[in-house]
Amino acid sequence: MANLFADSKRIEQNLRAELERTSGLYRKARAHFRSVTREVPSGIPYLDNVIRITQAADNHNRALDAYKTALMRLNDYAIRKTIPNDLNHSAAQDLGHHQ
Repeated sequence: MANLFADSKRIEQNLRAELERTSGLYRKARAHFRSVTREVPSGIPYLDNVIRITQAADNHNRALDAYKTALMRLNDYAIRKTIPNDLNHSAAQDLGHHQ
């Protein structure tokens, strides 16, 4: 029983750490995207600016997707106790070592 509680705590800590990490990456990517788009003086971007904006937007979207995934994983665990496969596998291995 103590192992289950410890595993539950560890899973939640991992999910919260993932959420914090992806949240930080998203905030950084969002700030960079806004900075890049503000630098376009007339609103009509030159080719170099188009590339920079596209790259910043792609980075922003990847960071947002990772953040949303982390949030859904934490919510699924908090509400339904659904353990993500990658964490479920490691929890099962840990339980095997405790026995």
